[in-house]
Amino acid sequence: MMASYDAEDMAERPSKASARPEKAGIRTFKEWFRLDKEAWAEWREEAEESYAFVAGDQWDDDARATLKETNRPEVTFDRVSPVIRAVIGTEITNRQEVRYLPREQNDNAGVEVWTEAARWFRDQTNAGDEESDAFYDVVVGGIGWTETRLNFDENPAGEPVIERVDPFEMLCDGSAKQRNLRDRRRQWRVKRLPCSEAKEMFPGFDKWELHAGWADLSLKENGSPTDQDQARHYEDDDTNANFRDMGESDEHDVTIAHCMWREKKTVHQIRDPLTGEAAELDTKEYQQLNERSQMLGIGRIPSIKRKKTVYKQAFLGRVVLEESECLSDKGWPIQPMTGFRDEPKNTWYGLVRAMKDPQRWANKWLSQTMHILNSQAKGGVMAELDAVEDMREFEQSWARSDAVTEVKAGAISQGKIQPKPVAQFPAGFFSLMEYAISSVRDVTGVSLEMLGMRESDQPGVLEYQRRQQGVSMLASMFASLRAYRRKQGEIMLDLMQNYLADGRLVRIIGEGKQQLVPLARSQDMEYDIIIDEAPVSPNQKEMVWGMAQQNWQAYPPQVQAALAKYAPYPETVIQEIQKGYQAAMQPPPPDPRVQADVQKASVEAEETRANTQKIMAQVAEIAAKLQKAPAEMAKLAADTDKTRADAFATGAQTGNMIRQAEQQQAMPTQGM
Repeated sequence: MMASYDAEDMAERPSKASARPEKAGIRTFKEWFRLDKEAWAEWREEAEESYAFVAGDQWDDDARATLKETNRPEVTFDRVSPVIRAVIGTEITNRQEVRYLPREQNDNAGVEVWTEAARWFRDQTNAGDEESDAFYDVVVGGIGWTETRLNFDENPAGEPVIERVDPFEMLCDGSAKQRNLRDRRRQWRVKRLPCSEAKEMFPGFDKWELHAGWADLSLKENGSPTDQDQARHYEDDDTNANFRDMGESDEHDVTIAHCMWREKKTVHQIRDPLTGEAAELDTKEYQQLNERSQMLGIGRIPSIKRKKTVYKQAFLGRVVLEESECLSDKGWPIQPMTGFRDEPKNTWYGLVRAMKDPQRWANKWLSQTMHILNSQAKGGVMAELDAVEDMREFEQSWARSDAVTEVKAGAISQGKIQPKPVAQFPAGFFSLMEYAISSVRDVTGVSLEMLGMRESDQPGVLEYQRRQQGVSMLASMFASLRAYRRKQGEIMLDLMQNYLADGRLVRIIGEGKQQLVPLARSQDMEYDIIIDEAPVSPNQKEMVWGMAQQNWQAYPPQVQAALAKYAPYPETVIQEIQKGYQAAMQPPPPDPRVQADVQKASVEAEETRANTQKIMAQVAEIAAKLQKAPAEMAKLAADTDKTRADAFATGAQTGNMIRQAEQQQAMPTQGM
């Protein structure tokens, strides 16, 4: 229905007796509601009139009574709706998408998965159409709302939901002034549901406890107290009492008030002494951790104390039905987008406010013109009483163009019958009417080029520039839409990471291919959120294709394949074109015979390379030996000389020994 809640959380809700708060609690919510309703009462009155105006109900009750009294036609030539449709069409043809950019270089792979997952999230919920409906609310009434949540009814794992919320079901505190109500402290959604459905959502409560009769968003008084002395009467003075006498039937509807507000919560950032990982604890958890650490002898754990914004919600009937924190800690599930701001009244308005008076005056002048033409179609006549025999018959025949009107002889020649003077249109009457009709468009800043109604012969470039200038007049609204998408993308990413990152496979389609990507929670990853124009928007494709056509032949095939997706062809045709470009960029398959010859040549070349390396090794070995040869020869010569010298010395020594021996032998002979 409104914000999501987990089935397990509902199962763990306290019993009926313990779930009921003190009366002061529900009284606080009622006081908030009274203040916020008073702050937005003027906006609701003007917005209801604006929606009726666009629907063609452009006459108020007093004007209708005047027309009926004067027998004038109630003419409505609606010039407002085409302008509104043109602005909405501009948003549809220029839709934007959410992209996530990593803050650290190592997160590039993960961020691409989440960007594609965001596309899957939005595709599953038809988010583009829902946001266009909410933007329609901005253009007409000045503010639109959407809800981003998870539905656990059909799938326990959760299914994404993005849907437009009726702005007449919403309220917020009257002090909010920033664009998209960024500074609001609380907001409401009040919706009527069948009693049986309300019982399924909040089991354990009686039907009269489910109905928030005090949360009446209509413009009539709802019996809210004007001072604290009447609060005790207000506490029980609502339509809830009627439910006690309705028996067991659940056919009637009940009103459920969904209040969302934000609080400041004290948290302690610590570093886990065991794991070293960062953790965030509230004050109670931090105190318990310190008590345990002191018992273990670790001592007090240091922390950084800071304030954290906590987004809370409560479902209210006659009593508080449920109170919890929102699923996402990035914001409430229901987010607004705003139009133009009325500073003195502290409210918001759309384009219709400025178009009401010109449209009303155009309708009145058209009605007056038709009345004059109808009343003077035949024209009146002045006749003397003695000019005709029977005045009643004269009146009847005069009003008929195919009848003969008889008069007395000489009545016409004597001038007894004269036509009444025809009333002339005031000077400048039609100019004023044309001015009022053109002002319906002019007061908004929407040009004829945006409406496609410019009939003059002008260059296409000039028409495109004038159309873009018309969009610039509405830049404030589109800036709010861009800021909304940034906040909604932040909440969507938080929901995906914390509740959908269970390993489920997400089918991602793009660039002519499909792939399944598992969603897994990313630890300590931070992203920057940017809003980029979707590449599939018609205006984006038209502009890129127009520029690409001028130099198409000069582009290489790779660039042509990339630009083919902007061609004004069906998606299947574009995919076939891209496949053709990819096939053309790939080389043709080789001839098997040529491939065999190439393979044989490759083997022979490898053998030749191996032989060459072997020969080169032998040559190197021979060269090394040749380098050593001179040194060896020199050594050999030195050894030869030494051997020769040794041999000569040995020979000389031997000769001396022989001579000495001969001398010794000769000496005895001489003595004898």
